[in-house]
Amino acid sequence: MPISSFWSIPKKKKIAAGFLVILIFIFLLVLIVRSCRRPEGESPKKYLQGLAGEIPENRLNAVLGLGRINAKGAVPDLEKVLASDPDERVRRAAAYSILLLDRVKFLNLLNSPDENIRVIGLETISRKEKEKAYPYLEKGLSDPLTTVRRAALALFSQIPGSEKNAVILRLAENATEDSSLRVEALSILSRGAGPDVLDRLNNLADSETDFTVRTAAAVAVKEIKSRKEAGNER
Repeated sequence: MPISSFWSIPKKKKIAAGFLVILIFIFLLVLIVRSCRRPEGESPKKYLQGLAGEIPENRLNAVLGLGRINAKGAVPDLEKVLASDPDERVRRAAAYSILLLDRVKFLNLLNSPDENIRVIGLETISRKEKEKAYPYLEKGLSDPLTTVRRAALALFSQIPGSEKNAVILRLAENATEDSSLRVEALSILSRGAGPDVLDRLNNLADSETDFTVRTAAAVAVKEIKSRKEAGNER
């Protein structure tokens, strides 16, 4: 617009236009300020203080809040919560937040000397990453403690697809493994494995010295054959 045209605009319209420009400027300034700071009440300090609260629900909210606001500096505090909080829900939430904030630190938890932390770690990564947790769960099946291996097996069995069956079958065939865990592995195979495992299961049912394992193998063979026959009839 030529300058001469601007001066020909009525005074009231000039004032209104100037006022509108000022409002737009203030609005943009507010947006810039808000984008440069955390929302009110979302500071890490508030949540860190909440970790020491007496009410479990408040500690739970604090743990989840630190993960939500991406407070990476809070990982050491969350590790302490995971190791010592009396409420299991809070400990599990701490593991989840650590996974969100620092994956390397989280993976170190899977090698923790505390078996409970290892189990929580396996459960957390399985819930968060689904099929991508496969290698960590498979490694968990070799844990020195039966309780951890049992947890890993239960989680491993939930992974979709048949690829996992070969790993579960190896566990069932391992004569040095805890017999109850071998029976659990055979039970999983009986519910979901295909006929490709029948030869090895038949061999286990015939040659296994442990009666409970031998019986479980025979049941698995029967169940898999039954599914195969039912499929052929369709």
